[in-house]
Amino acid sequence: MFQKQLFHNISRLSCRTLIAFLLLLFAVQGRAGTTFPLEVTVEGIDSPLYENVMSRLKINIHTGSDRVSIKNLFVLHRQAEKDIRSALAPYGYYSPLIVSDLKQVAGVWQAVYSISQGVPVIIKEVSVDVSANVDDIPQLLKVIKEQPFQTGDILQQDIYEAYKKRLVQTAFEEGFLDAQLSRHNLEIHRGDYSADIYLTLELGQRYKFGELRSEQTVIEHDLLSRYRPFASGDPYRSAQLFEYQKNLYKAGYFQQVTVRGDIQGAEGDEVAVDVDIQPLEHLNKYTFGVGFATDTGARITGKWENKLLNTYGHRLKIATQLGEKESSIESYYDIPYKDPRHEKIVLFGSFRDQGWGDTETNVLTVGSSLVYSTAKFQYSFGLEVREEDFTVGSTDGASSLLVPSLRGSYVIADNLIKTLNGIQVSGSVRGATESLYSDSTFVQFTASSKMVLSPLKDWRVLGHGLIGVTLANELDDLPPTLRFYAGGDNSVRGYGYKEIGAEDENGDVVGGRYTIVGSIELEKNISEYFAGAVFWDFGNATDEIEFDFSHGVGVGGRLNLPFGQVKVDVSTAVSESGFPVRLHLSVGGEF
Repeated sequence: MFQKQLFHNISRLSCRTLIAFLLLLFAVQGRAGTTFPLEVTVEGIDSPLYENVMSRLKINIHTGSDRVSIKNLFVLHRQAEKDIRSALAPYGYYSPLIVSDLKQVAGVWQAVYSISQGVPVIIKEVSVDVSANVDDIPQLLKVIKEQPFQTGDILQQDIYEAYKKRLVQTAFEEGFLDAQLSRHNLEIHRGDYSADIYLTLELGQRYKFGELRSEQTVIEHDLLSRYRPFASGDPYRSAQLFEYQKNLYKAGYFQQVTVRGDIQGAEGDEVAVDVDIQPLEHLNKYTFGVGFATDTGARITGKWENKLLNTYGHRLKIATQLGEKESSIESYYDIPYKDPRHEKIVLFGSFRDQGWGDTETNVLTVGSSLVYSTAKFQYSFGLEVREEDFTVGSTDGASSLLVPSLRGSYVIADNLIKTLNGIQVSGSVRGATESLYSDSTFVQFTASSKMVLSPLKDWRVLGHGLIGVTLANELDDLPPTLRFYAGGDNSVRGYGYKEIGAEDENGDVVGGRYTIVGSIELEKNISEYFAGAVFWDFGNATDEIEFDFSHGVGVGGRLNLPFGQVKVDVSTAVSESGFPVRLHLSVGGEF
C-alpha cells in the first residue's frame, strides 16, 4: 500500500514538473520572439554611400524581426561599425570616423550612427599589361584602352572587380579560352590614402572554329553551313555562335535551334561547332481574309505558304484575291542563293485582272529575280515576260514585253511599324526593246522617298514624294500597267484611284509618261490607340513635261494597332469645281 501511494505521489510530481517546464519554455520562447520598436538612423553621408550602408547594416536589416531579442540587439549594435566600414570601403573610404549610440527613448529603441567618411583613397598608379599584341583584336584593345579607372580617381572596388571580370570575359569571347589574370593586385596604402592597381592578362593560345557538326536532316549540310557568320579556321568568337543561332531561327526552317562550341573537346586550337535542331511541326500555313479599301473595293484573300519544300531550302507561296476592282493569283518560288542570310532567287508568276475608270486590263507575268536584302538595304535584278490585253477608253490593245529591271531601297527607322523617326529612299529602272521579244521600246525611271519626324511628343510630321520618267516614243507604246497615274489612298487624296492623268480626245484618263506626286501630313496622338491628322496632297501624271498639279486637302483619323494603322481620311479635291468630298480607307505602316 505504501509503495503504491509513493508511486502515485512521484507520478503527480513528475507531471507537475513537466507542465511547469513546458510553461517556462513557452514563456522563454514567447519572450525571445517578441518584437519591439526599433529605429535605425545613419547621419553624415549621402547617396550612394547611404544606400550601401543601410543595405549592409545588419541591425537595420533585422529591424522588425521576431527572432531578435534584446540581447541580440546589443550584439548587432556592436557589429554595426564593422558593417559600416565594409560598406564604405568599396567606394574608397577606408578610414571613416563612426560615432554609435543605442538607447531607449519613450519605449522605442533608437540606434544612431554618425559617420564622417574621411579622406578617400586615390589611385596613384595603374598598370594593365597583356602578354601579347592585341592591335588586330579591336574588341579586346577597346576594353584595355577604356579602363574605367585612371590615376587620380577615387578607388571604387566594385568597378575594379567588374573590370577584371570584363577583361577576362572579353579575352574569352575573342577566342583566348585559357586567358587568366596572372597578376591582379590592388595595393592600398592607408598611410597616404593611396592605391596602386596592377593587372597582367595572360592570353594563352587563340582558338579557332573547327568543323561544323550536326545530325539534322532537315536541310542539306552545305546550306546549314552557309548561314554561318564565320568559316572554319576563323578566330573563335562566342558572339558569332549566338549570331549563327539567330540566323538559323530567322531562316524559318526549324522549330528550335541550339548552337554551341565544344570547348571541352577542343583538339589542338580548333573548337568544333555543334548544331542541334528540332524540325518544324507544321510546314504549311494557310491564311484567309476579308478586306476593303477605297482603291480596290471589297475583297476576299487567301494564301498558302509552304515553309520548306525540300532539303535544299526551297519555299513556295501562292496567294489569290477576288475583289470588286482587282482579282489576281500569284505564286512565288524562293531558292536560297550563295549567302542565304541575304540572297535568294525568286521565280514568280501572276495573272491580274484590274479595272479603274475607263480602263480594263489583264496582265500575265512570268519571271525571276535575284534579291539581296538586309535590315536597311534591299536591291534586286529581275527579268520578266509581260503579256497584257487592255482597253483604255475606246482603244483596245495588246502588249508583249521582255522587261529587265533593277530596284533598290534604303530605310532607316526607329521602328518599321510604329515609326517616330525614319526615312526611306527607293529607286528603280526598267525597260524593253523591240529587238528582244518586245512590241515597243522604252526605259522607265522612278524615285521615291518617305520621311517621318517627331519634333514634339505625340506629334508626327509625315511626307512622301514620287518622281517618274518614261522615255518612249508614244504613250500608246506602253500598256496601262506601265503608265503613270495619280489619285487614290496612297497618292493624291480627294481623287479616285488613278483618276488623274493625261486624257485622250474623248476625255478618258489614259495615264502619262511622267509623274510627280507629293504629300505632307501632320498627325497628333489623342490617346494610345487613336490619332488625328490633317494633310495636303498634290500631283499629276502627264504625257508632256508640263505639270498643272491637282491638289487635295483633308482630315483623318488613325487607329494604332500592332500591325500598323487603320486610316480613315475625308478629303476634298480643291482643284475641282464644287470641292467634291471623298472618303479614303487604308491599312498599313509607313515603311
